[in-house]
Amino acid sequence: MVQIKRGETLSGKDRIQFIKDVTRARNDPVWFAEEKLGLTSLFPKQKEVLYEFYRHLYKPGSPEYKKLVWVSGQRCLSGETLIATNHGLLSIRNIYEHSIDGLLVYNGNKWVKPKEVIYAGKKDAFKLTTEYGFSIECSKDHKFYVYNGEIFTWKRLEDIEIGIDCVQINKNLCIEGSNQILIDNYSWLYKGGSSVIEQLIDPNKTFVMVKTIEDLGKSIDMYDLHVPEGNCYVANGMLVHNSGKTVLASIILCYEFFYLMSLENPAEHFGLLTLGHGKSQPIACTCVAVSSDQAKDGVYTLARNYMEGNEWFEQWWPNLKFRDDRIDLPEKNIFMQVKASRMDSAAGFTNKIVVFDELDLFAKTDSKMGARMVYDKLVNSTQTFKHKGKVVAISSLQGIDGIMSELYNNGQFEDTTLTYKLESWVANPNLSKELLMEEYKYRMDAFWRDFANRPEVSTGVVFPGKVRLNKRIPNVFLCDEIPEEALYFSHALACDPAYRNDAFGMAVGYVNDNHIIIDGVNKFQKKDDNKAYINPSDIENYIFEWIPKLNVDTFLYDTDLILPTVEKLENEWGINCVKHIAGEDAYSTWVNLNDDVGEYTLDIVYDEYLEREANQLIKKELPSGKIKYDHVYNSSKDVADCCANLIWYLANNKTSIITNPVIPGFATF
Repeated sequence: MVQIKRGETLSGKDRIQFIKDVTRARNDPVWFAEEKLGLTSLFPKQKEVLYEFYRHLYKPGSPEYKKLVWVSGQRCLSGETLIATNHGLLSIRNIYEHSIDGLLVYNGNKWVKPKEVIYAGKKDAFKLTTEYGFSIECSKDHKFYVYNGEIFTWKRLEDIEIGIDCVQINKNLCIEGSNQILIDNYSWLYKGGSSVIEQLIDPNKTFVMVKTIEDLGKSIDMYDLHVPEGNCYVANGMLVHNSGKTVLASIILCYEFFYLMSLENPAEHFGLLTLGHGKSQPIACTCVAVSSDQAKDGVYTLARNYMEGNEWFEQWWPNLKFRDDRIDLPEKNIFMQVKASRMDSAAGFTNKIVVFDELDLFAKTDSKMGARMVYDKLVNSTQTFKHKGKVVAISSLQGIDGIMSELYNNGQFEDTTLTYKLESWVANPNLSKELLMEEYKYRMDAFWRDFANRPEVSTGVVFPGKVRLNKRIPNVFLCDEIPEEALYFSHALACDPAYRNDAFGMAVGYVNDNHIIIDGVNKFQKKDDNKAYINPSDIENYIFEWIPKLNVDTFLYDTDLILPTVEKLENEWGINCVKHIAGEDAYSTWVNLNDDVGEYTLDIVYDEYLEREANQLIKKELPSGKIKYDHVYNSSKDVADCCANLIWYLANNKTSIITNPVIPGFATF
């Protein structure tokens, strides 16, 4: 009989089943993850990596891998946080503790099914409060979607600037204290009592200023949702980001620790020192995180959550001791731990496995040791086990010359290293490339670096500091009346039809002294969805409509598709027509002026299409050495090309002042 707890014995049948389970789990890490850790919905790619990394178990005789280099793209809330669900507002603790059939949560755009609810353990609590009094309690690394007056982006709580950053408010859901107010077709909050609405927040605002961020001085239970679609959800009326923890690395960490637990004497099994008095050399399974904060909320925490409270582990290893940063099994002198990269103490242990959590970020810390030194020291700590000692480096790429790029490139030529470089949407089939591009449409450098694992493209983003647009300038294409100032200057107009002829861009502007002003941009699209394209005559009519309205004397185009229109403008209207393709000369002029380099100042009217197109532009060096400016997949640059061409022309050709401006509507040619 096997004695598990004092006064408790198990039958031979139980013991035989335990032996069968241990044997199966040792030889089948995927089965271990699904059956013993309870991860029944692993992604196909996660299973593939596990099968391959442990190929020596599944295909006896296969060489054993020592290292896994996984390059893949990329938090926690208090239990009382109210989540917008199809069952009304529910606390995240309630969602965690109760299985709710058909539960859907709101991701800011639609209702989606969450993949799992995660208990993240006790964490230091912080409270964010907006200028209108509503608030949320969370960990300091939880992400919010914010706007600072210039850019839209995701920010960790600790990075939010009070009085500058505004958090996004959810459509249709408003919360004041414990009161719940549903407001159809609105995207702002009401503030008031339970029965009387006292104040209507500006209906033009979908973002509300952060007023305070308070350290509550206590640790509380924290939870998170894994939302496959959008990676975000609505909590206390605010749009927040879901968990970014790496399941694969946590599974491997758990498996290697379990393997040690399953051995009668781990040190003796691997031929390590016996210290006498029944003591043996301690063996560690170590996770290394970029900082002490991430150490408490990363791969290790996820691994601990899989094991703590797990019935199978509690039954057969009742002496497991769980702490925030360490799990001990004293009788076998083995432990799992998490350390920050700035702490070199982890290198003093004999490690069965070392997991590097977001290794490429190590170089950005104040570590006394560089990323390379941290890596080398901890890899050396596994050498006692030879190929049985495992090294897992998992991270998104932060640059083309970082340690992860080096490990990945070198690993492809090492027989004992398994390498993967996957876009986020490949690693996680619940993600969509298009959805991520939409989410990061104003931060394409982050998209290419963090999700596509192509920092080389990220560094080639045309406007890495974001394009500068002026919301104070009226867009002449959208004005009921042309602003008077614009009528006193001759304009240049640029047109760029889309190749599919389903849309075309236009931009107009002029020069006032040394000030280039682009006061009109627009993207014209087909009006009838039943038509696959815009008629060439429609394009021509648009051009003919705006030339007299804006005193246009120069027309810029980049394709022969509209030559008939060009001939009319030249021969019948007397317009100066210039053919020019928006290439390196045009975009470099724009980039310089955007960065305040050059003899001209630049103001461009704000336009959503233009902002999106410009911030998604990338530059590539072709084999010929020529630089090509291009748009990303599923995007366009119809309006951006117009602006680039226009800026190039105006920077080289001053427009003239008109003493007797043409009155729109009465112009004739």
